[in-house]
Amino acid sequence: NGRFREECLNQHVFRNLHDAQQKIEAWRLDYNRSRPHSALGYLTPEEFRQKYHQQRTQVAN
Repeated sequence: NGRFREECLNQHVFRNLHDAQQKIEAWRLDYNRSRPHSALGYLTPEEFRQKYHQQRTQVAN
């Protein structure tokens, strides 16, 4: 993934395997949880989840 290379791998110097794992995991969590995604209408996954549950509740009522 070009974004992973540009935003993570090219931005860090990893001291050892453990350091690399921690920095890569932090990037992955931010990418998958906090950042807007075009496939979700440019909402963050959390915003999309909240909107989805709100719509389901409205339909059920």
